[in-house]
Amino acid sequence: MIKFIKASANALRGVGFCLKERNFRIHIVIAAYVLFFSRYYGFAPGEYALIVLLIGGVLAMEAVNTAVEAIVDKISPAYSEHAKVAKDTAAAAVLIAALCAAVVGVVMFSESRGLAAVWERLSGGVVYPAALVGSLVIAGLFIGEGKRDFAGSVGKDDDAE
Repeated sequence: MIKFIKASANALRGVGFCLKERNFRIHIVIAAYVLFFSRYYGFAPGEYALIVLLIGGVLAMEAVNTAVEAIVDKISPAYSEHAKVAKDTAAAAVLIAALCAAVVGVVMFSESRGLAAVWERLSGGVVYPAALVGSLVIAGLFIGEGKRDFAGSVGKDDDAE
């Protein structure tokens, strides 16, 4: 049981490392909006399971990408074509997972009754649109925190992520 607790603590520390990555935070924000707006669509339990599975898959791929970037940066601090291939390929895995999730999302969320329910809620007064704008501001602040290296110092986001 102690080993399980220690392993869980290590995994949570890994999630903390991932949260330092801008792209991981972007995926967290998108997931939050998807889960919030999904309640207007009346999805069946299996459909919710698919949504959670896709969100988990994208976040897991982003975690693997973060791990690959960290180890490649440690092993190959100078430019290396092999390091570039490793990092670009890990990023491609995230892209593939995110695109697949987006396609499924478009199919699931394009149903007109759900869109009408969301529009009705947003156009029915000032509170909901104001809350949406407020949440977007908070999301922007959360996403835009800046990248930190694994020692905790603040650095500039890498455009090649």
